[in-house]
Amino acid sequence: MSRKIKSIGILGFGNFGRFIVGKLPADMEIGVCDTASIDDLPENASQVSFEKIVAYDALILAIPLSAYSGVFEKLRNLLPADTLLIDICSVKVVPTRMIEKHLPDHKHLLVTHPLFGPRSARGSLKGYQLIITKKQGEKAEAAVRFFKEEGLQLVMATPEEHDKSMALIHALTFFVGRGLADMNLEQIPYETPSYKMLKDLVYLDQSHSDDLFTTIELGNPYAADARKRFMKTFAELEASLEEKKGFYDV
Repeated sequence: MSRKIKSIGILGFGNFGRFIVGKLPADMEIGVCDTASIDDLPENASQVSFEKIVAYDALILAIPLSAYSGVFEKLRNLLPADTLLIDICSVKVVPTRMIEKHLPDHKHLLVTHPLFGPRSARGSLKGYQLIITKKQGEKAEAAVRFFKEEGLQLVMATPEEHDKSMALIHALTFFVGRGLADMNLEQIPYETPSYKMLKDLVYLDQSHSDDLFTTIELGNPYAADARKRFMKTFAELEASLEEKKGFYDV
């Protein structure tokens, strides 16, 4: 990746943590740390302790937002000054506040949201977007150069701009997908393209974890308003139909 970044630690080894390992250069020293033991660790990675992984050249946080508070309580006392901290959480306001609270003077930071995942970008990262809400230090610049070389489209935004957009792009989409999944849509021997689109949203819901769903819905300060607008709009739509249904009585 760069002479400045020869080793990368990944805190959290869920679906996205595994995905990251597969995208890093083969000659990179990779360490992973997870609360659970890992039986199927890739050959190019080793499982290490929390105390060791924070000392890698770069540390990627691949953990659910619910774990951030406890992790940052540890990082504030253990994270070396020259370690690049990379945040990849799907929301940005809350992680940014935690960084400012617990690591106010840390010089190497890269706060991001990858708009792709193990399913969509399993072949290549080329053409996918990476939102960057904070870029600070030489190691962050080195990481950004690597992302560009991999073909990622980099988009700069503030944490607030990001979360306001994601309240619709992510939170509302996931909310609708979860609702449709809970309806247990029937398998029908014929279907329209529009019905298939609804089933695709159910498939979307089934492809991500409950931790991700909760992070997107409860970790984004603007998500609740998006959900309320959705519910209000559909309640009004249902009410308008109730007013007209007398015309169709037989």
